Amino acid sequence: MLIALQVLSEEFFSYDPFFYGDRDFIKLLGIMDEKINLNGKWYQVKDTFEGLSIKKIEGDCVILGEKKICLMKKRFLEE
Repeated sequence: MLIALQVLSEEFFSYDPFFYGDRDFIKLLGIMDEKINLNGKWYQVKDTFEGLSIKKIEGDCVILGEKKICLMKKRFLEE
């Protein structure tokens, strides 16, 4: 019983609720006119996303802060 409590307490107190990783979870899912879809939500140029400024749209990419993020998938219409 004591060992089980010790393991549980170590697991509980070693948990860190903060995320320290890079922002690689940002996904550009779509571009339509002057709007972009980041992680499922639509934004416009000059809006902010996760504290980063959406600076401009360049073709299939967007400048977000100092980082360039491009579309996840490109679709081509076939005749």
